[in-house]
Amino acid sequence: PPAVDPLADLRPPDQVDPSLRVVDTAEVITDNTPLQPGVYRSIDVRSGGILTLEEGVYVVTDFTGFTVRTGGQVVGTGGGATIFLACGEYPAPCGGSGGARFRLEDEGRFNVDPPTTGEYAGLSIFADKGNTRTMRLLGPVTLNGAVYAASGRLVVNSPDPVEINALVAVDRLLKDGAGQLQVTYDPGSPLIGIGRPVLIR
Repeated sequence: PPAVDPLADLRPPDQVDPSLRVVDTAEVITDNTPLQPGVYRSIDVRSGGILTLEEGVYVVTDFTGFTVRTGGQVVGTGGGATIFLACGEYPAPCGGSGGARFRLEDEGRFNVDPPTTGEYAGLSIFADKGNTRTMRLLGPVTLNGAVYAASGRLVVNSPDPVEINALVAVDRLLKDGAGQLQVTYDPGSPLIGIGRPVLIR
């Protein structure tokens, strides 16, 4: 039988930090740009763009979500960052259809560690529990934080290796392409309440 959702009690950002600033803009990154935590419509890192994420939570609400295109790059500062995929009515929860996506294109780069402290310690990408949009990893990447999408799919279709060194809890996982997918889960990770590795289906 399916395992119990290990992150079912995880709270959304508006409950963890009600003061999280609402920017409500669609950010298109084409050069070297730092970004502070907050609520954005979307974040689109294009070829030649280098986005630096400061420590904290980044909420995206539009269906275009968080996209790293071919030739784009995302890096983080020492404190770590979590991406939250919400819906257009945020902070209201998703109604069970649609929502913001996460998309990493081939030859896009995402080099951001998760937070090491706080409620989202060890969590890289976190979708609203009602968000049904698909996360796509189409290029080589190493994620050192958990990926969580209770109602969404994770598609890995990369010609090169994809490594996730943390928990993966999604509704469906689709592996395609020639590149290897390696998931290494350490029960000693800072995510609270997690025991042995599980496959949730």
